[in-house]
This record gives sequence, C-alpha cells and structure tokens, in this order.
Amino acid sequence: MFARMLTGAVIGIAALLVAHAQEGPSPLLRFLVPNSGVLYVAYSPDGKRLVTGGTDGRVCVWQDGHLITAIQAHTENVFEVHYLGDGRRLISAGYDGVVRLWSIEGKLLQEFRGHTAAATSVSWKADGRILITGSDDGSVRTWSANGRQLARIDYHGTTRGVAFAPDGKYFVVTADNGSIDVRRPDGGLISSVNPGASTRGLAIAPDGSRFATGGFDGFLRVWDSRGTQQISISIKEAGWVNAVAFSSDLIATGSSDGSVRFWSYSGQKIGTWQTGLGKLSSIAFQCGGKQLVVASSRGTVVVYAASKRRSSQSEGST
Repeated sequence: MFARMLTGAVIGIAALLVAHAQEGPSPLLRFLVPNSGVLYVAYSPDGKRLVTGGTDGRVCVWQDGHLITAIQAHTENVFEVHYLGDGRRLISAGYDGVVRLWSIEGKLLQEFRGHTAAATSVSWKADGRILITGSDDGSVRTWSANGRQLARIDYHGTTRGVAFAPDGKYFVVTADNGSIDVRRPDGGLISSVNPGASTRGLAIAPDGSRFATGGFDGFLRVWDSRGTQQISISIKEAGWVNAVAFSSDLIATGSSDGSVRFWSYSGQKIGTWQTGLGKLSSIAFQCGGKQLVVASSRGTVVVYAASKRRSSQSEGST
C-alpha cells in the first residue's frame, strides 16, 4: 500500500490550489503555436526549453515563449516528441509512420522505418541503446540506435502508448483493445492486464516504482512496476483523461474538459485547476517539479509555477 503521507509534497501547488481552486493561477508563460494544434509538449532535460509536436507536422523548440527552431518533421500530426538525455537531440513520431531523430538545430540524423501506419508513440531507453515505437498498424517495435529493427510485437488495433522506465528495466505498452503490458527491454512479457477501456495518457514515475494511465472511460489508474493495479479513480465528469504526468510526489491529469487535476501517489485528490484552454492534449512537469506545462489541441501552451516545497504534508489537509 502506498504511504499515507505526502513526503516532500509540493506546497507551492497546494497553496495555489487554495487561492485559485477554480480558475488556476496566473501563468508564468503563455504562447500560441501558429496555425497548429499541439498534440505533445515536453521539457528539455535542463528545463530551460520546451518542444512541441503539432497537427501541422512540425516539431518546434521554444525558449521563454520564443520559437528557436521549427522542423517540418512529418507530413501531418506529430503524435509524440521527446528530448534525448543529452539535450542535443529530439525524437519524433508522426502520422507518416516514420520515427525520426533530429539535432535541435533541425538536422535529420536517423530514420526508423517499418511501420505501415501512423507512428503514435516513441520512447528511448536511458542508455541510448534501444528505441521502442508504437503504431496504428498494431505493432510495437524495438530498434537499435542505428535504425535496425530488433523485435516486433503485434497487437489488435492501435498501440496507444509506449514508455521506458527511467532506469530502463522495463517498458509499458498500452493498446486500443484496453491491454496494458509491462515488458522487459528485449520485449519479453512481464505482465498483461486489461481494465476494459482504451488508454489515452501514460506516464511513469521518476523513480520507476509505478506508472499511471488515463482512459477514454474517464478513469485514472495507478499501477506498480509489475502491472498490479493500486488505484482506480473515476473522474468521468472530466471526459477523457488525455494526459498524465508525474512529479516526485504528485500525479497530474489533463482532461477533455480543460481541467488539470492533482493527486497524491496514494490517490488523494489535492485539487483542480480550470485552464480555460479547451481540450488538453499534453501536460508535463519540469524536472524537479518546479513548473508544469499544459498544451491544448487549439495550439495554446501555458506554463505554471509549482516550486515551493516543505518536508511533509498529510493528505486531506488542503
């Protein structure tokens, strides 16, 4: 059972939730991606830059709301984009079925070809040796860093999400048929469960001890690293749970109703922010949990502060 205390809880978020329980706090930064919805947003490892993936096929790098680099990475939707650990490279998965590796200046470094439909998700093992990809063609594939396919795992329907644990000891696959698999880096199955609903959001905790999924059914579910369900929370009033993010001690969810909800690791609801952005497509904590970025399908990106901490806070005290 997860602890009943929020050790090191983010008091900044707790205080902001009290003061701004409905409308959310004033943002640190707000900008619009021109002529494009945003499907994914992520921080650079040092937390100084953001990268977005858009409905126009572009990968864009931003600093303080200013566009630094724009890459026409795919023909249409960029479903996921991430920084690699060195902060100098980006990996993107797109509607054209190709996964591409880029320098942050926009130079194409490597392509990973093999999917026969849209590449929906991508994750790189921390040591840089293995890449995993998911696709509308129903397959999950593992690749070497030089673009050689290592393994293929077939599912029925779209594979919605793939994510490596930070320590690289396992990865998670979510599929359109509702299945949630935990696998070894070589693709071997550790466990498989099916809560009966397709998954939209997927995130793994920074310490790799658990992961969370958000569903089309309006549920947030938290699992341990072997795929045993620990928490199931209905937030059906939010519509789809499109995005999930972890800090070191909080879980955040982004939903179709434009709200961000905050939860303790043990499932205690801490509060809700109404962003007013419409359908939220992606959220992410900055490394260290000092900021939270929220992106909408309408193309708006907003950064909020969440920086002050204290040693412990009991659940239910907000």
